[in-house]
Amino acid sequence: MSKSAKVVLVGSDDQVTPSALTLAYAEALRNRNVAVNVTIAPGLSHNILLEPIAMERLKELASTVDAGR
Repeated sequence: MSKSAKVVLVGSDDQVTPSALTLAYAEALRNRNVAVNVTIAPGLSHNILLEPIAMERLKELASTVDAGR
């Protein structure tokens, strides 16, 4: 994962912020030359912050921050 990439995580069953909106947002960022890493977590809904996939992504982000020191 690039240090400068934006990370977006959404559940595939999210009814509040559907994955289609997330993908459209990511595409809009890419059209503005912003690197984006999108993960769609299968079977998860909106409240995913304590799910293992969210913890994995946070650890990845933290490691890129630590590596940049």
